Amino acid sequence: MYSIPHHHSQFDFDERAMLIGGQLLLSRIDSYVRDGKESLHHVEVKK
Repeated sequence: MYSIPHHHSQFDFDERAMLIGGQLLLSRIDSYVRDGKESLHHVEVKK
């Protein structure tokens, strides 16, 4: 991986934050997709 000893702890923190942020984003996208599918389904039912 990266061999920058004096930035190592900062890099670890950034990577962890990105991991947590990515998981939050993924779950949010997942719920958006589900809501979108449901609203699309409702629109199709109304036709």
